[in-house]
Order: sequence, then C-alpha cells, then structure tokens
Amino acid sequence: MDLQTIRQTIDRIDTSLLRLLKKRMENARLSKQFKKAVKDENREKEIYAKLEQHSGALLSKEFLYDLYTLILKESKRIQEND
Repeated sequence: MDLQTIRQTIDRIDTSLLRLLKKRMENARLSKQFKKAVKDENREKEIYAKLEQHSGALLSKEFLYDLYTLILKESKRIQEND
C-alpha cells in the first residue's frame, strides 16, 4: 500500500460520509412533520449516550461530541427553515 492508494481510499470514505450526512439531513427534515418542536432534549441525550459507547482509541468522546453538536445544529437549522 502506498500514499496514493491510502488517499484514494480516504477520498472514497469522504464521499460516503457526505452521502450519509445528506441522507441524515433529509430524514431530519422529514421528521419535522411528526414532532411538535424542533428541539428534543431527550432525543439529544439518547444520541450523546450512544456516542459514548462508540468512542475509543481512535474516536474520543470529545471529538464525537463536537462532531454531533454540529450535526444536530445543522439538523435543527434545516427543520426550522423548511
């Protein structure tokens, strides 16, 4: 394996991550019709609790928390502006 191959793999992974994020945002927008309010503290607590289970040597709790804070912020923005 060489650097070029690794970078190509990273590029494919990045493309997949972006596709999944778009799909997540589409579903966040759809969920709005079933909720009374955009903000759902209980749901956010559930999400953060699941993240703690998936943190580890490569993915720290802090990184996952920061990442999902941004994801949830964007999800709410989409729901509010739809």
